[in-house]
Amino acid sequence: MSAVRSLPIRLAPIAGEALDSWLEALAHRNATAFGDLLAAVGLNPYHGMATNGWIVALAPEQESTISAATDVSPGVLTTMTLAHYAGRAVNIHPETPTLKRAFPWGNANGSRYCTACLMDTGGRWQLSWRLGWSFACTEHHRLLVDTCPRCGAVPRRRTHVGDLIPNIGCCARPAHQATGRIPARCDADLTAADAAVLGPDHPAIRAQHIVNTILEHPTAVIGVYRHTPQPRINVLADIRAIAGRALSYGTSQDLATIVPADLLAAYHEARSLRRASGHRLYRRIHRQPRLHHDRRVAHHVPDRSGPTPTPNTAAAACRTNRGSRHHPIRDRGTGMVPGRPVDARSAGRLPRQVGAAARTGPARPHRGPW
Repeated sequence: MSAVRSLPIRLAPIAGEALDSWLEALAHRNATAFGDLLAAVGLNPYHGMATNGWIVALAPEQESTISAATDVSPGVLTTMTLAHYAGRAVNIHPETPTLKRAFPWGNANGSRYCTACLMDTGGRWQLSWRLGWSFACTEHHRLLVDTCPRCGAVPRRRTHVGDLIPNIGCCARPAHQATGRIPARCDADLTAADAAVLGPDHPAIRAQHIVNTILEHPTAVIGVYRHTPQPRINVLADIRAIAGRALSYGTSQDLATIVPADLLAAYHEARSLRRASGHRLYRRIHRQPRLHHDRRVAHHVPDRSGPTPTPNTAAAACRTNRGSRHHPIRDRGTGMVPGRPVDARSAGRLPRQVGAAARTGPARPHRGPW
């Protein structure tokens, strides 16, 4: 372990602050490039910018060097990483400091944010905003924001660029069409983003309070679990499953009967933004040359002419557009690999309606997802 020196100017972390937020604020206070600050506290700047590993969990030697440079105890540093929520809201691979994507609800990287909190703290970020289970601020009674109001990027998906001094509270993603080794930053004021303001008794705020209570206690004894307490992870799995079914199968009319109008409006606005983004991805994908299908596959696959695929399909197509020998590119409508014939066994493994189409003819319309 290389020796580190005590920083001449120090800055205490605020309650609940994420490690990367505190380090950026420290670099800003010292007027030094972020990469230089990371090196000064014993973190490899290039490793950090590539993987965000120390945001998930710190190695013992990293805790020691940061503590020596900043006079913040190792115990406090642990509470500033996602390891603080290990086994509660996230699961972490024991071999590497990375998240298991199966358990967190939502993206395993990036962060939401409360515009009012950023304004009150001068641009400092809460660790809990990185959790998929955080969707509202219980202090300012508003929904958390997902993206930058200018460039539309999800904040904090990567560590801040090492060659620049952080401008805390502003978007650090590259600006649109910016080029060069160190492209210009978007630099949008994130406190100016639109956020749905709710009342203290709003169902969404009450739901966030309940989720926070579940995260803080190993056993849930609330609601339907009051008489049959269940482990925290089982309750979170139940919430995730029920919410997923409701959003997948519920129509707009169904949701309107149980969801408050202001929350439903925010939900539809977010979906429309995703839909626009999905169509842009779909068009970009289909500018590529089409794959030639084997005639045997074309004989069994139902006619795909008809309405344009949904934005969710387009987004999924973009995510699965990469292929290899072990993970080949699959047809986005049927899930089949072009050039691979369909037989009775493979048809049985297809989604139920596509499998039926492969055996008997065109698929019937359905309401649910594949």
